Amino acid sequence: MFRGLYKSLRPSVSSATRHFKPSVFNTTTTIPPHPIATKLLLLLPSTQTKHLASIAMADTKTFLQAVKDRHTYYDLKAESPIPDSRIEEIVKTAITSLPSSFNSQSARLVLLYGDHHKKLWDITKDTLFSFLPEEQKEASGARLTGFRNAYATILFFEDPQPITELQTAFPTYAEKFPQWSEHTSAIHQFTLWTALEAEGFGANLQHYNPLIDDKVKEEWGVDKSYKLVAQLVFGTPNSGPQTRPQIVTFKPIEETFRIFK
Repeated sequence: MFRGLYKSLRPSVSSATRHFKPSVFNTTTTIPPHPIATKLLLLLPSTQTKHLASIAMADTKTFLQAVKDRHTYYDLKAESPIPDSRIEEIVKTAITSLPSSFNSQSARLVLLYGDHHKKLWDITKDTLFSFLPEEQKEASGARLTGFRNAYATILFFEDPQPITELQTAFPTYAEKFPQWSEHTSAIHQFTLWTALEAEGFGANLQHYNPLIDDKVKEEWGVDKSYKLVAQLVFGTPNSGPQTRPQIVTFKPIEETFRIFK
């Protein structure tokens, strides 16, 4: 059912093409729909894992059950329960189906596998270690090694150009468009986190921006104006999800949810 939801949400795509900045992936100005995930295939390893055991789980799981089952996993390994083509289908579906304010379509996603994924976390470690106190390096290094040991990472960027254009076109809402851009990115982050875990992955969401922004953009040819928002790390879990600290409790539903009929 979860996979059926993806298909039901997928909009019909006309013959019109979308415009994407040519400097991002050294491509032409006008490219077909699904610009990022499609072009990135030229950059990423093509080897696909053959483990398909969890696909039935994504077929039968309801959306709300997938939402409930989404947790933070840190102990991950570089294995995938599904082919890379399925991962890319999920990412393409998200970027072509999810909403954005005034249809800005400002989300820009970069999917890193293999050595590209490892390079990201090497960059992050080198950047952090350039200023971290010596006594903090061991713990931080172990954490970053955990991310590096996972299967892949999705980088979430926001393109400011459509936001600026909307601010000019609708000055009444000008100050709100940057905030709504963050909402757009959050929708993409949550959907992909939930969808990947429904397929059998474990995942965790990181925010090492803006520390790594410049080096990341240089390494993968991303437009310098783009804003890096988050990094979704995923792989096959070695153990269960991260346990919530005992001090974390949920507020009473009466306090957080009200109904009027």
